[in-house]
Amino acid sequence: MRYHVSLKFVHWLTALIVIGMLASGFIMTDLDSKIYSIKWSIYSWHEDIGILVLLLTLLRLLLRNITNIPPLPSEFPKLIKFGANMMHYLFYLVLIAQPIFGYLMATFGGHKVLFFGIKLPALVESNKQFAGFAAKAHEITAFILITMVCLHVLVALKHRYIDKKDIIYRMI
Repeated sequence: MRYHVSLKFVHWLTALIVIGMLASGFIMTDLDSKIYSIKWSIYSWHEDIGILVLLLTLLRLLLRNITNIPPLPSEFPKLIKFGANMMHYLFYLVLIAQPIFGYLMATFGGHKVLFFGIKLPALVESNKQFAGFAAKAHEITAFILITMVCLHVLVALKHRYIDKKDIIYRMI
């Protein structure tokens, strides 16, 4: 049994976007202020796409609830199944938290947040200390996400090439 085509599409689209977002996050924070306009263009794009990641993740959670999810192979130990399920839930949690922390970082910092030109409401007052906390949380969740993506890919490859399980084809 395979994942529904809608889940496959959202999975791979999110994966490509998240990799690009992680890369752009490192690039824009390392850019010198001398190239100010390029730096803020990347920030603007990063915000737009970050909100899109949040929306795609919420859509994916909805799709998981209305489509059939293929079960893990019955020969997998219960601990492996538990770990796989926890990893999926942690992915959803981080993919929701990451853009929220980014939004909070911007709004606590007194910046407006746009989603492809549409101004989003500032749900919090400007507060530099809270902006710093949100920035740190945004950075920490980025490193958690990098770790999780690497583990996810390594485990998928392990199942395919070491265990000789075709579980990877459920999402391809």
